[in-house]
Amino acid sequence: MKTATFAAVVFVVVMSMGLVQAQNPGDNIFSGIQVHTINIRFAQPNYWNSLTIYYNEGKERYIPATVIADGVTYDSVGVRFRGHSFYTHPNNKKPFRLSFGEYRSAQRWDGLKGIHLNNCWEDPTSLREKLHLDFCRATGIPAPRANFARLFINDTLFAFYSMVEHVDKRFLKSRYGDDAGDLFKAVDGFGAGSDKILSDFRWLGSDTSLYLNNYELKTEESTSGWRKLVAFIDTLNNSAAPSVVLPKIINLNAVYKAFATDILFGNLDSYLSSGRNFYIYFHPTTNKIEWIVWDTGLSFAGMPSSGVSNVERLSVTYVSNATQRPLLGKVLNATALKKTICALSALCSTNIFPRPDYFLILIASLILFARMSMPIRERCTPINSSRRIW
Repeated sequence: MKTATFAAVVFVVVMSMGLVQAQNPGDNIFSGIQVHTINIRFAQPNYWNSLTIYYNEGKERYIPATVIADGVTYDSVGVRFRGHSFYTHPNNKKPFRLSFGEYRSAQRWDGLKGIHLNNCWEDPTSLREKLHLDFCRATGIPAPRANFARLFINDTLFAFYSMVEHVDKRFLKSRYGDDAGDLFKAVDGFGAGSDKILSDFRWLGSDTSLYLNNYELKTEESTSGWRKLVAFIDTLNNSAAPSVVLPKIINLNAVYKAFATDILFGNLDSYLSSGRNFYIYFHPTTNKIEWIVWDTGLSFAGMPSSGVSNVERLSVTYVSNATQRPLLGKVLNATALKKTICALSALCSTNIFPRPDYFLILIASLILFARMSMPIRERCTPINSSRRIW
């Protein structure tokens, strides 16, 4: 009882730290620790079949639904399934993408056009994504924000979800003060073996069409995005002096800190290993590439197919294959750049832990709060499950 009371007190403190005056889109719904209530009402009797068929088409096609978020009704919201590995959840708890402006261009929830509902697959605590993204936020690493949601479908309680901010122009404007640059998203890594399609930044040639399957241009109005991407990949792979050239074209500090955090949190479903789950943004003012973290739900050694047995003891210079991940491989082969990434790794670790028990207390409060908010059927997995949080 004392432990639960202490964790509850800590939760109140942590929650209050996030309740600041809203200045940017999403500040209200992503502040502190909150569990929102979202009810999706579908008019179509066969909505699940439609969602499944459209997902399998791979065209990110939505179907309209009425969404009630925290008691406010939004008409004609676009709903679709999303994800790659998370979609393989063995039951119907699929990840969702909600687009409030899909059919009504001006419609927003707390200023946001859309959000993601992730199903916490392979995570019995439902906390991995929130912990990782809150860490990024605390250390100044560009990343979306996260909270939680109790999802109802047609007025019936469905499941407990991790709710994550969408990376779009609103995100870019709030983080960088400018949304006019080109934004690319890493693909999900389809295929197998040598035929697997990855966003690994390897040089394929000067023809931009060679890269169309490996990266997804999110700023569709762009006329120069692909040319800029290929120019960067060319410089990365073929420059004779990466320690001189790379700092001029990419914000390496942001890259270093993101990689260091992936290693610290045992997140191998990232560029370091799986070659996916990130965005890059060509900042039009600085003319440098910015790195944006994405999809951290398999942190804390949550990726079962990584093939790495000592995830909690990874070296700060870990990479699955330096040749196949040139963005990190080139850095590690340049002494000056390698020293910097090691220094920033240490900085990320020490600055966020003001005392040894800080993170453990935060986890305890999150566990208590999340499990109190889950449907009873989702509380069946004990906290000390063999599917560890670490």
